[in-house]
Amino acid sequence: MPDYIPATDPEFIDWQQRFVAYLDQHPDCIGTDPDNKRYFDEVKAAQGAWTAATSPNMKDARDRYVAKLRVLVGRLHDSPRVSDLARSELGITVAGGDQDGAIAKYESYDEWSRHFSNVRMTVVPFGITTAIAILAWGRG
Repeated sequence: MPDYIPATDPEFIDWQQRFVAYLDQHPDCIGTDPDNKRYFDEVKAAQGAWTAATSPNMKDARDRYVAKLRVLVGRLHDSPRVSDLARSELGITVAGGDQDGAIAKYESYDEWSRHFSNVRMTVVPFGITTAIAILAWGRG
C-alpha cells in the first residue's frame, strides 16, 4: 500500500508544509481535545527541529518528525471532526474510501499537487473517490 507521507525530500517538504498550514488555518480539525492540541504542538516542535537540523542529524530529525506526524494523522483519521474533504486536503487516507489514499490516484506527488490546486476531492457513496474540477481561473 502506498504511504501518504512522500518518500522524497522535495515532495515531503511540500506535503508537510501543506499539512501543518491546513491545520493552522482549520483549528476545528484539532478541536478542543487537549491531547490533539498537544500532539499538534509536538508536530510543530518536531517540524522546527527538523528544519533547523544540520546534515548529520537530518535523518534522525526527519524520522522523529514523521513519527509525530503519524500519531497526529492517526488521531485525525479517527476523528469525527475531520471530514473526508479535509482528509483529502490534508493529503491523508480518506476513511471508507480507497485505502491507498488520495495521493495514490496519481503517478507522483507532483501530479497530485498540481491537481490539488485546481481540483476539489470529494468522496461519494461506495467509497469511490471522484475529482470534481473547480477551475480557479475567473472565480474570485
